[in-house]
This record gives sequence, C-alpha cells and structure tokens, in this order.
Amino acid sequence: MKYLAVAFNWLLCLAFFLFALSMLSNEDWLRAGMVAGIVLLLFPPLRQIIDRREEGFITRKGRLAAIVGLLMLLYLTGQMNRPDSIYDSAEHESRFMKKYDELMEDWPVPYTSLFVNTRLGRVHVIISGPKNAPPALLLHAGALPSWSWKYNIEGLNDYFRTFAIDAIGEVGKSALENIDRPTRDGKDVAQLYSEIMDFLEIEKAHIIGASYGGFIATNMALYQPQKVDKLVLLGPMGVNPVTRSTLLRIVLLTLFPAEPVQRSFVDWMIDGGNDNTEEIIEWMRLVFEGVTAREAMPTTFSRQQLQEIGLPVLLILGRKDNLVGKPEMVMDYTGNMPNLKTEILDTSHAIWAEEPERVNSLVLGFLN
Repeated sequence: MKYLAVAFNWLLCLAFFLFALSMLSNEDWLRAGMVAGIVLLLFPPLRQIIDRREEGFITRKGRLAAIVGLLMLLYLTGQMNRPDSIYDSAEHESRFMKKYDELMEDWPVPYTSLFVNTRLGRVHVIISGPKNAPPALLLHAGALPSWSWKYNIEGLNDYFRTFAIDAIGEVGKSALENIDRPTRDGKDVAQLYSEIMDFLEIEKAHIIGASYGGFIATNMALYQPQKVDKLVLLGPMGVNPVTRSTLLRIVLLTLFPAEPVQRSFVDWMIDGGNDNTEEIIEWMRLVFEGVTAREAMPTTFSRQQLQEIGLPVLLILGRKDNLVGKPEMVMDYTGNMPNLKTEILDTSHAIWAEEPERVNSLVLGFLN
C-alpha cells in the first residue's frame, strides 16, 4: 500500500507538472506559477521532509493548506478569465473575418450570403448555383469554414444549388449566442441542421460532408433521415475508432499548443505541395494561434449505428489520411453499411482540396 501511495504521488506531481507546462505554452504565466507551486509541494522528496516536521514555518498541515489555497486561486482566476468568445481576442476575430473575405474573392461563381437565427446562435450560409437545381448541403471540415469549398463549387454548381454552412462554435461567420451552450452531441447537431434546413425551406437534400462535416452529415442520416437524399462523406470523422498514435498527437497538441507542436500536427494531417493545401495549411496555423472551438465532440459511431443508415452513401477516403486512419481499417469498420460505395484516392486528409476534379467527378457520378 505504501508503494502505491508513493507511485500515486509521483503521478500526481507529473500531471501538475505537465499542466504547468501547458499553461506556459499558452503564456498564462500567473496560473503556471500557481501550478508550479503545487508541483513543489507535491514533490515526493520535499513532501517527505515537510511531513516529518511537527513545528516550524511549514508543517504537513501547512503544506496541505497551501495546496488547497493554490487550487482555490486557480479556480477563481480561471472563472475570472473565462472567455465569452471562441476567439482569443477581438483582434483575432477581426483578423479571421478579413482573411475569410479575402479567400471568398476566389469563389468562382456568383453567390449570396445569409444568416439563419437558430436556438444556439447565428449561422452563416453561402448559397450558389441555379435556383431550380436540386439542393445540396456542403458541410466543411473542422476549422476550415465554408470558403474551403471554393475548390469544388464550380463543378458542383453545374448540377446543384449548394448551401455551404459555417459550423457554429468554430472559426467562421457563424456565432454562438452563449459560448457555454454549444452543440452537445450528434443528436443535438442533427436537430440544429434540421432547423437550418427548415429556415432555408429545404425539405430534403443531398449532404456532402468533409471530416467533421462528415460527422455532422452521418448524424443527419441517423437522426433526421427524412431530410437526407444521398450522403457523401469525405474522410469523415467518427467512422473508425481513433488510433493510439492519433490520440497521442491530439493530447500533445492540447497540452502543449506551442508552434512546433502545431506545425508538426498540421504537417502530419495534410500534405502540402499544391496551392490549395498550402492555403489550407496557412489558415490552420492561424486557427491554432487564436481559436478554441466549442462544439460536440466527433465520437465514433457504433457498427450498429452505421448499419442503420439505409440511404445511399459514397465514402471517399485518402490513402495517406493519418487523421481518419488506414482505408482498410475504415472499410472493415463500415463494411456492414447496406448501401455503401467506397472510393480511395491518393491524398491526405484534405481530400476535396487535394484532388478537386477527381472528387467532383466521383460525387457528381454518384448523386446523378
């Protein structure tokens, strides 16, 4: 029992040490100093010396009181510094809006923008394509708002009227009314997008989702199937259990959001080498500098849930997509979907941008 207590103390000390490093990475100097104080008070050799003392400036009771006091200060300063926006500052938000507008200058077809007022806040939608054409929702990848469909939109608008929706709680022109009330889970997400479709007077539509947008699209097929015609998933989240290496990278990025870690994560996720992906990589690095998303976590769907999706599904995977995982693993996990067609391209995670012509060809062939 004694050895277990010692081991637990070392683990606790290590956890607070990593917490302090994380705060230093975020330049939160004051709270990092508080956590460093807790680390010193928990440090086993120092703890043993203090706990043997029965009197003096620092005793065992004094050490415990100091730890409790520092924890309370951490909590109070955390409450005082709670953000009211996903952006680190108004300057960051302004910078992103300006960049968004610059990127939309390359949108190759006429479009209109509008905002939908929902129960969670204001949702931005970019609409383009012939008014009488069949509707298709475009749901973007995480941290890459609707401007990122500009690589595909011209081909899609030859046949469809598209509605590119900025996910609420992420960087983009949509905005949560209350940062503490984002989407909770997949069912909540599906209800929100059903609400958006009702506002847009869309009874039923094809849904094309990339990455996190694929997670949203899959939830629409599960919880609002009457709203979905056909489903296209481009490297979607949730269709394959997260691997240990992926989880480790995400944890490392969360704990230590320093520039080298951010750069390594983006390079691991997306291959550079062409103008489209370089543009995406530049945007992603900006996001890591000043945005904390608030939205439902992309949990893995069960095999049974996937089997319940009876509508036609096109799944496009990237051969080098480290985030989603090896195509063979995804195909094994999704193999029981009754109406599934799978295609594999030689891309990383930004499938739609790396091979826009090939993706458009596959998507249009499937939807038409």
